[in-house]
Amino acid sequence: MNIGINALSIRNQYAGIGVYTINLIKALSQIDRTNRYVLFLNPENYHGFKVEQDNFENVLAHAPFHKYYMWEQIYLPFVLKKKKIDILHGPRNVLPLLCKIKSVVTIHDLAFLLFPEIIQSRPLNYWPLFVKRSAIKADHIISVSESTKKDIVRLYNISEHKITVIHEACNNSFKRIEDESALKRISQKYGLPARYILYVGTIEPRKNLNVVLEVMDILNKYNLNIKLVIVGKKGWLYAGFYDTLQRLGLENNVIFTGYIPAEDLPGIYNLAKIFVYPSKYEGFGLPLLEAMSCGVPVIASNVPSIPEVLGDAGILVGHDDPKEFAHKIYELLTDKEISAKMSSKGFERIKFFSWEKVAKETRKVYERVYLK
Repeated sequence: MNIGINALSIRNQYAGIGVYTINLIKALSQIDRTNRYVLFLNPENYHGFKVEQDNFENVLAHAPFHKYYMWEQIYLPFVLKKKKIDILHGPRNVLPLLCKIKSVVTIHDLAFLLFPEIIQSRPLNYWPLFVKRSAIKADHIISVSESTKKDIVRLYNISEHKITVIHEACNNSFKRIEDESALKRISQKYGLPARYILYVGTIEPRKNLNVVLEVMDILNKYNLNIKLVIVGKKGWLYAGFYDTLQRLGLENNVIFTGYIPAEDLPGIYNLAKIFVYPSKYEGFGLPLLEAMSCGVPVIASNVPSIPEVLGDAGILVGHDDPKEFAHKIYELLTDKEISAKMSSKGFERIKFFSWEKVAKETRKVYERVYLK
């Protein structure tokens, strides 16, 4: 098979779909030396991302990042024909609608439908327009969770038989770090407090960080000497979060690191006492796996698809219940036995997820589509 992968989401600052795409490609290269892969990359990573195998080829997309939707919709179909691609995989929710070859699309979530405010400032509502049409057009859909699969069936009226669930994974760099000097270096580099609760992700309403601020306000009454560290960039409609931060007077209790290079992130997790994930909705929730891999106890909201990822290895509470969040955090901070138990369960849970498994199951999808 000649397989094309739309890798435009791979950027220097890896996040979200870019992380999924780069790890999928690396895992495919480790299990498959037979099929030919053509990777369509943006200028930012055309030279920096290279798979050193004869069956992998890079092709440059000549477009600035904000114009990628034009390149993938207008020019990519011509490039696919020129490169004699048999199957195109769109890992970032969309396919070129003019594409006449067999295709597979990975749909990570339908947050843009469930939370339409996140796209209201865009001049072109690319996702609502193209994700549904891509889902209908695709020969097969990969969903990263059962929760997202149900959303696709319910919101797009697509047969569940057309969808395969393949859970994500996290890479091997996320693990328990025993080197105290390495951890000290990370702590000093980012000015981290001695004890902190960690959140990793975008600052936007869907991530529900206002609840965590209310939790910190409650915890302050117990003199626990704990701060909140937020790793991630500002996203959609972030201003409300900062308004709440000021209203509660928590400016000195929250540390913002901004984007963290991939090589430093495991250290940030390792130094945390607790990882919180209060999201209102997730397609998967990769930071949950990263935290468990580093031995950090997890407290998260009980919304799809978080229980699917955590199993019994995390503590689940209502996403709109700051008192319950605060109570569970207090328990973990003051009871070493419970904290150790949750850490141990996390290590067991993470064994169910691997990029090798993702690659093997994805290749099976390619083969099934190719032989149709």
